[in-house]
Amino acid sequence: MTVDSAQQYGRIRRLASRYCFGVETQTRRIKKSARAMRDREVLVEFNQIHCDLQNKNDWEALIVFLARLRKCLLLLGKCRPDLPLEKRFLKEFDRLLPHLVDLRDFEEHFDEYSTSSGRREEFKWGHLESYAYGDEKFASGVGSISVKSSKEAAQLAWKAVLSVEGEAKRAGWISWEDRIENNTPWEEVT
Repeated sequence: MTVDSAQQYGRIRRLASRYCFGVETQTRRIKKSARAMRDREVLVEFNQIHCDLQNKNDWEALIVFLARLRKCLLLLGKCRPDLPLEKRFLKEFDRLLPHLVDLRDFEEHFDEYSTSSGRREEFKWGHLESYAYGDEKFASGVGSISVKSSKEAAQLAWKAVLSVEGEAKRAGWISWEDRIENNTPWEEVT
């Protein structure tokens, strides 16, 4: 590992850790807000709208965190192009979240899609306005994503980052915070 790639690894590790925490936080918020909407017998209209928007916003934030984790995997592959291991992780990540890139693109570039100038011609403006979501799954005309596959993909990304940690530690380019034993970006929930 060269000095530059070792420094890059430390940065990737710190960012991946943050994004894994983000995935864990958002999936908990999704479950909590959806449960709050479902469990209340009588809802004041404003509270119902608030919970509904919170849940939709949490799904959008989850998509952003997952897209950033995917970019960490791409950077990891550039950091260590000699190891085919990272390509295997990216392929599995994409298998778990096959619609992630399109969902992120559609949410991020809604302005272009609203004028029919988005990168994917088959996605229409109506896809942005028609969606379904709850505490387990988000779906639109662009694709779908689930809490379960999101968590699995985040754990897979973290595993990929850790797969080259030994070499990065030997190179001496991991910050003090990164050296904490058992630094896991999510709590194990039973």
